[in-house]
Amino acid sequence: MELQRAMLTSPGKITHVVMDVDGTLTRGDICYDGKGDELKTFCTRDGVGFFAARWAGLHPVILTGRTSVAVERRAADFGVEFLHQGVDDKRRWLADFMERNGFGRERLAYIGDDLNDYGAMGLAAFVGCPLDACEEVRALANYVAACKGGEGAVRDVLRCLLRLRGQWDEALRALYGVEGSR
Repeated sequence: MELQRAMLTSPGKITHVVMDVDGTLTRGDICYDGKGDELKTFCTRDGVGFFAARWAGLHPVILTGRTSVAVERRAADFGVEFLHQGVDDKRRWLADFMERNGFGRERLAYIGDDLNDYGAMGLAAFVGCPLDACEEVRALANYVAACKGGEGAVRDVLRCLLRLRGQWDEALRALYGVEGSR
């Protein structure tokens, strides 16, 4: 685990983790079936990161510019309490969300991959991204995952954040009976 920017001063203050979908939770491909419905493929390994983050008291927020029934289904699988689709201006939406909930950037982490996430990422204390994120996002990120979007990048970023908080190994023991981690 190599952090790209200065270490977080208070990772334990983070309460919400915002995640993009296309290119982050998925590879970024958009497929349509014969009826015109959008299909998405998600990496099952990201589930461990979601469940560990929830165990650690973090609230996952899925924030995406597109709207998809598949995303609703996956968010339900992960127990995501905040799902917001069809958001054109993620920075404005996130600033409003933070104001409505009465917290500042020290309570926010963000995982995204492309320029539509860039502005919103500036509102977060911790930024993570997949290995194949665009150059500008990788330069902004505290942590760049060892894998691409849709291939376990969200799990990798959440593992980094929970290790900074000293909670990853404890979460694995509590949830899966695993002693130690890679």
